[in-house]
Amino acid sequence: MFLALASLPAFWAISRGAWFSAFLFALVWLFLLAITVIPVRGRSATGWVFASTMYAVGGLLGWTSFRAKATQGRAEDLDTPDLPGVLQGVQIHDGPPHGSQSQRVAIIENHAMKTWAVTASIVHSGIGMKDVEERARYGEALAGLLDVAGRTEKVDEILFMVRTVPEDGAERDLWVNRHRRPNAPVRRRSSTAAWLTASLRRRCAPRRS
Repeated sequence: MFLALASLPAFWAISRGAWFSAFLFALVWLFLLAITVIPVRGRSATGWVFASTMYAVGGLLGWTSFRAKATQGRAEDLDTPDLPGVLQGVQIHDGPPHGSQSQRVAIIENHAMKTWAVTASIVHSGIGMKDVEERARYGEALAGLLDVAGRTEKVDEILFMVRTVPEDGAERDLWVNRHRRPNAPVRRRSSTAAWLTASLRRRCAPRRS
């Protein structure tokens, strides 16, 4: 409808025989067509303007602030994630049990994006003391996983996040005391301690998005 209304001046100029004005109006219409139809990161320019305007209006009216229902004493179903905005469409399912301890992976369904994701945590002592054959098996298993994901074209991306620091402050203090060397440079020790603290804070900080 917007493009149809924008084309009326060009037709009006053609009906009056003003060909130069019609040419200019046609150029303007082509520009409006580009910013209306061509997507940039999933949205057109007019879509970005509309979304930015609505976000600004929502911020002024307080719609963008989020508080979990549990903090307000209004928690209903604890098994249902209480997430803000578009994340309300995210649903987490328990996968089938694996291993001797019957641990389960989390299957995440995004109803809004029509996508599925699987996440799991693997804890092991590393491959530093493993022999060559076991390392080769690990490499073949990872290569096979990537090959299957690439050939089936059902998986968009695979993400690996390696955590090398303890989960809480007490474990971090024990880990630092166990690995700190008295003859290490002072600057190196201070920078390592700052990096560990920042990494721990990033992982423990609550997420609002």
